[in-house]
Amino acid sequence: MEQTKKILYDLQNTICTNMRLSDDNKKDSPSIYRNSAATFQICSEELKNYIDQAIPLKRIIVDSETLYVCDISNLTDSDYNSLVFQCRGDVLKSRETTTQIMHAYFNDHVSYSIIQNLGRVININRKCPYVAGSIVFVPDKGPSKHHVNWIGLHHLKNYSSYNDKTLLSFIHHHELIINLNIKNVHKLFDQAIRLYLVELQISREWQLLFAPTQNFDTDTLLQRKTRSKMSGANAPSPIGWHTKLVYSLSFKMVTLTLGEDDPYLEDIKEAFALVEDEIET
Repeated sequence: MEQTKKILYDLQNTICTNMRLSDDNKKDSPSIYRNSAATFQICSEELKNYIDQAIPLKRIIVDSETLYVCDISNLTDSDYNSLVFQCRGDVLKSRETTTQIMHAYFNDHVSYSIIQNLGRVININRKCPYVAGSIVFVPDKGPSKHHVNWIGLHHLKNYSSYNDKTLLSFIHHHELIINLNIKNVHKLFDQAIRLYLVELQISREWQLLFAPTQNFDTDTLLQRKTRSKMSGANAPSPIGWHTKLVYSLSFKMVTLTLGEDDPYLEDIKEAFALVEDEIET
């Protein structure tokens, strides 16, 4: 077994050695050929180097390996609007804005507006983090009116003050130096933790609420009908039907307050329907 491990280890080293470029070519090579550990310094002086070396893509798809989504739309001497840093050491660039890149990610997963609504419940009204399961992206500014930078906190191991800025230490020894002081980063991280804990608690409570308390005969009418309905059918979104439940209860409270004959009830019902349609799409 030990001999086999040694052979595999030597083979891996040989492959990695053969893939390395000479020192003369390293500077101009795509980041995929560089050592995976890299110190990213996100500042105007260094951005030009990243833009030159980054891999150009027509569309960048953010994933769980994304460390940092950087807005460079304010750089007048570049045709690109965004840089994306990956935990493997890759740097990607695109003419898409960071807003377009992140909205595409949100549309494929949980809507950011839903996360924002949940954040408002715990008084997170600005710079709301995007927390969905174990994925956490935090904007460095309010994203509603500007293209902003997004930090992938799900890879963060630590952070510390660095020359009036903040040094972020990620897995695989990656580092990012961002133009935010330690106080602002404390606040962003605190909001992310609070929202993560709330979502975790909601998930646990709903699982306990609907968990079966005992084993039933699988040949009951209920079980047979359930199997026939679920066969080939799309499962309803838990967020969607939970939100509909909230709006249903809200509409009932409004109706009791205003009275069933109030002329504004139809307008309120239409407004609720529009929100439900937005959630489903």
